[in-house]
Amino acid sequence: MDTDGVNETFDLLVAEVEALVDDMRDVAAEVVRLGELDEGKRAIEDTERVKAFIERVRELQN
Repeated sequence: MDTDGVNETFDLLVAEVEALVDDMRDVAAEVVRLGELDEGKRAIEDTERVKAFIERVRELQN
C-alpha cells in the first residue's frame, strides 16, 4: 500500500474512533447526571484513554 493509502486508512480509523469518543463522552455525562459518580469517573477515564490512543495514531501518521 502506498503512503496515501496508509494516510487514508489512518484518517478513517481516527474518524471512527473520534465518533466512539463522542458517544463515550455522552454516556459518561449521563452516568454522572444520574449520580453514579464512580461509574462516571471510570467512563471519563476510559474516554481519556481512547483520546490518548487517537493522539498516538496521529503521531504515527506524521
